[in-house]
Amino acid sequence: MTLMQPHDSIPYNPDIANVFYRAGYIETWGQGIQKICDECTALGAELPKYEIIGTVFPSA
Repeated sequence: MTLMQPHDSIPYNPDIANVFYRAGYIETWGQGIQKICDECTALGAELPKYEIIGTVFPSA
């Protein structure tokens, strides 16, 4: 899996995600990385490199 391909975005803590949404800090869950990359492209900057260490999704 790579963050730049379609994937499920599951908040680790839905309650905290909802607080950030209601406060206006996020528009929808799972859009942030794409927005960062779009802005880098628009500015002519290199895309950021992401390194995931450990578990990406919480255990079900």
